[in-house]
Amino acid sequence: MASDRGEYLSFDRVADLYEATRYMPPHILADAARLLSEDARLTPERLFLDAGVGTGRFARHLHRRGVTVIGADISATMLLQARKHEPALRLVRADLRSLPFPSKRFACALMVHVLHLIQDWQQVVSEIRRVLVPEGSLYLGMESPKRFPTTELYYQLAEEREMTLPNLGARSFDDILSYLMEHGAQMETLDTDHIRWQQTVRTSDLLQALRANPFSHLWHVSNQEHQELMQELEGRVKLHPDWKVRTETTPMHLSLWRVRWSARPEE
Repeated sequence: MASDRGEYLSFDRVADLYEATRYMPPHILADAARLLSEDARLTPERLFLDAGVGTGRFARHLHRRGVTVIGADISATMLLQARKHEPALRLVRADLRSLPFPSKRFACALMVHVLHLIQDWQQVVSEIRRVLVPEGSLYLGMESPKRFPTTELYYQLAEEREMTLPNLGARSFDDILSYLMEHGAQMETLDTDHIRWQQTVRTSDLLQALRANPFSHLWHVSNQEHQELMQELEGRVKLHPDWKVRTETTPMHLSLWRVRWSARPEE
């Protein structure tokens, strides 16, 4: 049965905010691209699929390393942003549940923060398996949550107002890993202990970003409800006399998993 939020959350509405609200330093993205390309032993002849490419955060750095990467996403405006960042990227607008590629087309694929957005996310996994070569790898990325005090308070207030809903798709990363194991996947974590950074932002900039309701957990609420939430949040934050100049810092880490299947699904 379809959710009242639809079956697939598209990021069209926040494409111009995505890079700012999901910021990753360029050197971190470049390091992740290096690790992925070396682990997969990629050559220009071996195709790499960035499934849910978004604004091309990872794809552009893979491309700059000489990887032949194709990015697929359902959001046309996110793809426009990706092309602005790297005009040479090969991009395809596509529903990940029904990829427009022949079977056994790609040597590797990458998904970062995608499966929680799609109600029937298991079909995405099946499609990725279909388009991978038999020995191909799926890389799953997980960025640690940004624990800024203002953002934490934002979600706390939303929960108190009973605004938050569970993920439309996969409920957690552990659920994804469990599903993969149950369906014959072997998984290993890549050594990403060095892919860490400290992210700092001004409280005033955080408030400005949150006014746009940039996170999918609250896209179902009305503009009026969100404005009321923001009024309470800003009232709490502005109790601090230095809020206009205050900065907030959170530690960040990118984890990467390599997923392989010993046997292909039945066709």
